[in-house]
Amino acid sequence: MSFEEMVRRQLRKKANAVLVRKKAEVLALVRRLNAERFDLWDASTLLPRVSLGVGARGGGGGGIWLTMEVVPVNVAAEVIDWYRALVSQLEGLCLPLECEKAETWGERLAIPRKGGGLHFGEPERREAAAAYARLGVLYEFVSLSSQLAERAEACRRLAAVLAAQQDLPPDKVMDKYKQLQRQALALTAHFEEELPSLRERFAAAYLPDTAAASLEGLHRALPSLLDAVVRLCDEEYDAWCAESTEARKRFRTPRVYALHGTALELADELARHPAVPLADARLNGDAAEAQLHVLRERHAQLALSTGAANRALLRQVDEAV
Repeated sequence: MSFEEMVRRQLRKKANAVLVRKKAEVLALVRRLNAERFDLWDASTLLPRVSLGVGARGGGGGGIWLTMEVVPVNVAAEVIDWYRALVSQLEGLCLPLECEKAETWGERLAIPRKGGGLHFGEPERREAAAAYARLGVLYEFVSLSSQLAERAEACRRLAAVLAAQQDLPPDKVMDKYKQLQRQALALTAHFEEELPSLRERFAAAYLPDTAAASLEGLHRALPSLLDAVVRLCDEEYDAWCAESTEARKRFRTPRVYALHGTALELADELARHPAVPLADARLNGDAAEAQLHVLRERHAQLALSTGAANRALLRQVDEAV
């Protein structure tokens, strides 16, 4: 027998002692897990909250910007809180959240009694097996709901977080926005593909039908990220226009041009997802369509300026040679 196997058996023996000693608590938890039901509510009847966004203006101009957004209620929050409290109780009872290999709670509670028989009877172990099956679906529900809610909150909060990092250059800030948007879109694509089967499993486990609402919450949050991207471009463009010399302006041009190109790329990514309400969004305090039109015009202007800056640089190199 390997050392690892000896340790595993010793830990299992200690856990068995706890399970037997706390048998009444174990069975009460199993029955509560099987019996718990959650009210099916209409999310439209719940009061939303207002999210306040704040950031520092770039370009050396100082000042801050503020945004306000109505944020839908996380309709899965009740189930998530209940699950987390449950997991804490499982740890205290030595009842595993994930059993070994193909084992269920029914098999885990087949603990031999001295003198013959088992500490948990067959009906009790059947109940435990059913509870374990529901726990697996509950874990899926909480994982989906939590990931979507956390990513939506990140979309709303990232600008404020980055505003506190004054030493982070604009291109690195843009990279952060791009990374989060692509992670969020990948997450929505993953769950959208699995949504029909997930909803079936959740319904069979008597869990509320909130998966679609959780997805919608992330879809609605994504324009908040693009709003921050457009604000960054606007600040950098204003700073570019305000440069005191042509030489300084030429030096800054390629960076500002690249930022606008990335912003348009991110906007196009959102536009390809019909579930993202981009057309109804406000970007930099204006309608999305109007702001994206301005962004495209500036990008074209910056493309010409970048070409001129590159030609000027080549001339300087030629003259130096």
